Order: sequence, then C-alpha cells, then structure tokens
Amino acid sequence: MKKMDYQNVKGTQDYLPNAELSRRGIRRTLEDVFIQYGCTIELPGNY
Repeated sequence: MKKMDYQNVKGTQDYLPNAELSRRGIRRTLEDVFIQYGCTIELPGNY
C-alpha cells in the first residue's frame, strides 16, 4: 500500500491552544473598543 504524503492547505495556519487564547483575547479587546466608539469591525475567519 502506498504511503500518503500530507500537506498543509495553502493560506491556512494552525495555532496551539495558548496562542489561540491570546488571539481570542486580542480580538475581543479590539471588538469592544470599536463598539465603544460606534464602529464596526469585520475580521476574516472565525478567530
């Protein structure tokens, strides 16, 4: 049986749990500040 080679999909990146927690905290802070000033923010992806 032929061994399969796995490759990452272009344009994607995986984050470890600790890094993901930091990213979510930063996103929440940005969203809160934008909302306080009456702006909207749309960031790509589900971070």
